[in-house]
Amino acid sequence: MAATDIKGERFGRLVAVARADNAGKHTRWHFRCDCGQDLTAFLEPVRSGRTKSCGCLRAQANRERSLKHGHRAGYRSTPTFKAYQTMKGKCLNPNDPCYPAHGGAGITIDPRWMDSFEAFLSDLGTRPKGSILRRYDTEKPFEPGNCRWARKRRSTKLEPVWFVENGKRFSITSFAKRIGIDPLALRERMAVFEETPSQAAHALKPVRPGDPLPQLDYRLRRGLQFRDDP
Repeated sequence: MAATDIKGERFGRLVAVARADNAGKHTRWHFRCDCGQDLTAFLEPVRSGRTKSCGCLRAQANRERSLKHGHRAGYRSTPTFKAYQTMKGKCLNPNDPCYPAHGGAGITIDPRWMDSFEAFLSDLGTRPKGSILRRYDTEKPFEPGNCRWARKRRSTKLEPVWFVENGKRFSITSFAKRIGIDPLALRERMAVFEETPSQAAHALKPVRPGDPLPQLDYRLRRGLQFRDDP
């Protein structure tokens, strides 16, 4: 039986150009793709619609999916999308160096953020220059209300901010560590919301019934300036 001549026929983005050598009993043809690339393919998957292009159609679909939120193009990602990927790596990838202190320690990601970068972007906005993603309470998940864009730390050592309690001077850092709060998160909240250490601590780490935070006399000696307790 003579082979069917399909020269000039179109199949998706492919146009048949010439017959190619068979591969065993399977018929092959040379095709020209609309993008200009040549392709030699088996006839059956082309005629059935499983093969529609030289591969450019799939690449275009991948680009469109990446670009729909405007934060990724090919292998390039915006700082916001990189932060999102970093967060997921810390919590989901056992090979990530930060995994033991995050996913390995039970830190999770809000399901809404897990399934959608668009939701993450909507809740936090774009990443400001020179900032990183941080949690107010490092024992809680990456979730709305517990995350913010924070300035990168220039030094691992915080310059102390002092207050006085019962005639003894303590630093904000020691106070934060004593009640289990990230010192930088405490200081940032105090600055942003103009709160005293006790007010910021209550917001970041709600106290349990019967276990109130101590009422302290705060007299900040240096660094940031805050209003007094009401």
